[in-house]
Amino acid sequence: MLMSFNAYAGADGWKQENNKWKYYKEDKALKAWQQINNKWYFFNEDGNLKTGWHLDASNNWYFLDSSKTVNEGVLLSGWQWIDGYCYYFEGTDKASYGKMYANTAVSGYRVDALGRWINESGTEYYEAGKGISTGNASQRSSNIAKKQGTAGGLGKSSGSGGLGKGGSSGKGG
Repeated sequence: MLMSFNAYAGADGWKQENNKWKYYKEDKALKAWQQINNKWYFFNEDGNLKTGWHLDASNNWYFLDSSKTVNEGVLLSGWQWIDGYCYYFEGTDKASYGKMYANTAVSGYRVDALGRWINESGTEYYEAGKGISTGNASQRSSNIAKKQGTAGGLGKSSGSGGLGKGGSSGKGG
């Protein structure tokens, strides 16, 4: 992670401890959702920076950049390619900023129950190796199946509302 941080005791800012990033303010590691330099981050109960998929108490999915760059841990918004699938995360509403859309249409593009961009027949668009790689996409799908009580995984959804659009226009990579 390429972040600048203060290494001396008592300083506010980013610090790496045991290969985990924390952000300190007034000698305390921040926890929960925090806005730092106009970017949103999530820190767990130990104050460690969260990356990858995050499920909140209301069963809303978010994605915090896991690309090991200067943007590591930043809450993503808009259209994002993750593990070869394209997802849409709220980008304007402050109350639900970064929340993943599922079973709906966004500007005419449909997303299924997993939040993945689908065509008119309900087939997910997939491009192997495209976007951020998490290495745990199947674990997230398994967690969703458990919450929905489905056996053997999830079926494809046709989405609701809006008109699907074919092709790959509008989703740059």
